[in-house]
Amino acid sequence: MTMPAASVLVSSDQANDMEKDFRENLLEKFFFMVGPARAGTTAISRVTGANPRIFYAKIKMGLLGHWAGPGRDKHSLDDLRIPIDRFYENIEASWVDDLKARLDAACERKDFRETLTLNAIGQFILFSEGQSARDFDLWMMKSNSDLGWQLLKDSFPEARFCFIVRNPHSTVLSQAIRVDRRKNGAEAEHTFVSIARASRYWRHFAGQVLEWLPRFPKDTILVRYENFIDDPDLEIQRISEFTTGRKLDESILKQILGELKGVSTNTKEVYAGVSSASLNRWASKMNLFEIAVTSSFANSPAKRLGYRRTGSSYEVSRQTN
Repeated sequence: MTMPAASVLVSSDQANDMEKDFRENLLEKFFFMVGPARAGTTAISRVTGANPRIFYAKIKMGLLGHWAGPGRDKHSLDDLRIPIDRFYENIEASWVDDLKARLDAACERKDFRETLTLNAIGQFILFSEGQSARDFDLWMMKSNSDLGWQLLKDSFPEARFCFIVRNPHSTVLSQAIRVDRRKNGAEAEHTFVSIARASRYWRHFAGQVLEWLPRFPKDTILVRYENFIDDPDLEIQRISEFTTGRKLDESILKQILGELKGVSTNTKEVYAGVSSASLNRWASKMNLFEIAVTSSFANSPAKRLGYRRTGSSYEVSRQTN
């Protein structure tokens, strides 16, 4: 997402009209995509968000923790992943000042719905490229947070959810490597402590998903990253039908997938398209004790999510809904 050129900046009257359009025609059509860190959520959200019928708004969803987590009483614009001032850098307009003031006020009074709404509206004004809210079937956000899902559902009762999961050993190893390399440098090896903590986190996240699915079956879809790797066309069409009620045009889907690129933050890998390289890396990078510890935490919820470990790989169920 890039800043618009000065020639396409909108006036205050236009901004007001676009805000009204968004609130009246798109606001309640909210789609939330969430998965644990290192589960492939970013790759799938990029493809999903490239659907021309979806408006993809970005926010630091760690902001959820300020409303959903214990002991959090400070709410400010500093909590947004994409700082508001970065969005509106070098834009001098009364509507920008007004939006920032209303956002700050919404944060201060702990109005979660209005905070997300104003964040999305600001991006809609700048990045919808003249399209009406009627041109979109929904707007979406993506997160790796295990906090605030019920808060989102309470704030947007019609919201739909997509949970991304990936086999526990692969996810745990990737999380552990990232944590230890952030602490100890780019060449650091993962530690057992990080493996244990990541295993516990995976079990907790999976448990949250398993609790959610039967509560909101019509508003929720489960996507396994392995199925996306195996047949990205099928999985993205599943998501498209779930969200917009229609399949994505094949030519558009081909273009979107063709433009997908990835960079592994844990290895020196740069690739185009989708890569399965990381899915079974755990079998050679984790020792038997680490594998057993992760299994002790994750086996039960993993089976309920459609995973069955067979030696050094996983058999994965194919979702049909």
